[in-house]
Amino acid sequence: MQNVAFHHPEMQNRVFCLYRVSTLGQVDKLRDDIPMQRQACHAYIAQQGWNFVDELSEKGVSGFKVSAKDRDAIQILQQKALRHEFDILLVFMFDRLGRIESETPFIVEWFVKQGIRVWSVKEGEQRFESHVDKLTNYIRFWQAAGESEKTSIRIRTRLAQIAEEGHYHGGAAPYGYESVFLGRMNKHGAPVKDLRVLPQEAAIVRLIFDKYVNEGMGTHTIGNHLYSMGVSCRSGGVFTNTTIRHMLGRVTYTGRIKCGEYISEPVPELQIIDDVTFARAQELLKARSAAYMEQRAVPRHTFGGTLLSGNIYCAHCGGKLVATTNPKKYKNADGSTTVSRIHRYACYNKVRHRALCTGQSGYTAKKIDEVIDRLLYSIFSRFTDAPAEPLVKMRCEAKIAEAAALQQQAKAELDAASSEMQELQSEVFKIIRGESKLPQSVLAEMLKVAEEKVAAATAQYQEASGSVQRVDLLCEETAAQLKQLQSWGALYATAELPVKKMIASALIARVTVSSDYTLDIKFNVSYAQFMGETPEKEFAHFG
Repeated sequence: MQNVAFHHPEMQNRVFCLYRVSTLGQVDKLRDDIPMQRQACHAYIAQQGWNFVDELSEKGVSGFKVSAKDRDAIQILQQKALRHEFDILLVFMFDRLGRIESETPFIVEWFVKQGIRVWSVKEGEQRFESHVDKLTNYIRFWQAAGESEKTSIRIRTRLAQIAEEGHYHGGAAPYGYESVFLGRMNKHGAPVKDLRVLPQEAAIVRLIFDKYVNEGMGTHTIGNHLYSMGVSCRSGGVFTNTTIRHMLGRVTYTGRIKCGEYISEPVPELQIIDDVTFARAQELLKARSAAYMEQRAVPRHTFGGTLLSGNIYCAHCGGKLVATTNPKKYKNADGSTTVSRIHRYACYNKVRHRALCTGQSGYTAKKIDEVIDRLLYSIFSRFTDAPAEPLVKMRCEAKIAEAAALQQQAKAELDAASSEMQELQSEVFKIIRGESKLPQSVLAEMLKVAEEKVAAATAQYQEASGSVQRVDLLCEETAAQLKQLQSWGALYATAELPVKKMIASALIARVTVSSDYTLDIKFNVSYAQFMGETPEKEFAHFG
């Protein structure tokens, strides 16, 4: 049943106008669409002899993305309709009411049921006197929703194309850059801005990455460090944890323009952070996240007097060893007492009795750290004493040639199996014509075996082809890791303990220690395995 309100004849034809533009770009001084809608609606009211009551404007509100329940203007109009404050709702076009196909048609119908006539300057009155009227109403907003979706697709596609071309697609410039006009014009001949590195801010970006990647500082500590330096963000406030974490994950700093899922090729003049440093930052962000609490092999902090943190384990129970300190008193010649702190790695399970552990409760950190320190010096000396690039190149070429030879061999076997299969298939036609000497049952068995050979040869060829791709990728990773190892080698000898801790956590995946101080060391870097320079595991024993 329709709730049609009764009005006095003198109060009929009271008009309330609604205007809307979807984006804030449509409400600037050059392209404000609201005055056009207002002028057209007021002229239409005068033409019809109606009485203007009031109007509402929505600026920067998408009728496709924003539901009516979240639009203040629609809520106000519905309240006024229930109070019978107007008789006609007038819009420039019906899509000003919204473009949501599952919602807007029913909003129009709701107003009509309240006795409100809904009119459009361009499309006339929307009635609901027949099923055709209802269908027309639905189809109109279904088409409007489709147009919005197509517009959205066109915009996303164009933004991706702009990014693909290595150009900035608008918005606030990230910290470290400024948006400036560098001579580029859009298709309408209007000037558009591009990114340019701001040297002062870029230096802060590099400092943040250096502190995080090389010194192991957390985002909170980095924020405090910047505050102590008197460095503030653009708004004048401090760099928060969230801000720094967001900066560490921003691929733009590698010189790549990102738009949605699309990431452009690097633009050298926009690069602030090199790829290796950025990749290491992403690994650390992941390793330090709450989701990787149990698997964490990266020190949560780098203060303290131990080299290993987060990746040293008890060989007896498998539990982590935690860094602790024990006080030790010494009496001086003058009778005074000196207290020093002895650093130890303690088995958490043994100390807390969380699990049965047959090992000892703790280990002297100095003994273990000295072994790890000597081992790292030994590894780095292999890359600093003589250039390793020629060896890597030669080894890569050998690996690629080996993989290609296996691929070629697999291809030959596949061709042979396929040829045999084709010959047997041709024999089928001879049997049909009565020309074959082979019994049908024998041919069927031979075909089955041939099919199995083709399947096995195909799988072998696919595996060989995948191996070629993996070797190519491994060569690229090896070259990058070699550069990183050489950089670490040059840094390690003179580095402070926090930096050494980060290098150790990057190079060593896990250290396991037993009661006799035997160390089982597993390395992260695949270069060692690829080059055959260092085995995957190394054992160290000392008394």
